[in-house]
Amino acid sequence: FAPFMDTCEVTARNNTVAHVRLQRGATIRGIVLGPDGGPAPKATIRVGTGAEILTELQTRSAADGSFTLQDVPAGETTVQASHQQLGKMSRTIVTTAATTTTCDLQLSRGLELQGRVLREDDTPVAAANVTCSWPSQMVLRVTDALGRFTIANCPEQAISFRVQAEGTQ
Repeated sequence: FAPFMDTCEVTARNNTVAHVRLQRGATIRGIVLGPDGGPAPKATIRVGTGAEILTELQTRSAADGSFTLQDVPAGETTVQASHQQLGKMSRTIVTTAATTTTCDLQLSRGLELQGRVLREDDTPVAAANVTCSWPSQMVLRVTDALGRFTIANCPEQAISFRVQAEGTQ
């Protein structure tokens, strides 16, 4: 059966009755692809958005990018896939109880912030911590040997960032 979610009002000195009728769940099967069109292994796939994410309804894609989610509530739902290096994607689909729906997702890195951390003499700073944040997210990256970093899926808005390396402020 699919998980059940609803709300009810509870008041002092009154009994509240909630009737729950569990329904057969739907199955979602699909493949997660990277930006290059190849399979995206170990991507995280979730059902729902924001506070409605059903954490028990999540999985990781297999080596060939395939995934299966079972016991999904019937109706309109959002399927989200994410991978730290390959990006993210979400898609709204409609499921029907006791049936299987296909949902293939191709990840995108979206807008990318790319930068380089250099000393005053223009030599690169390796292993510097770069923290970027915007209202709904905070991302930490560590610079490579050439002082480079990339942050994918940035919003089209001002973002704050901080760079900290050993011996620097």
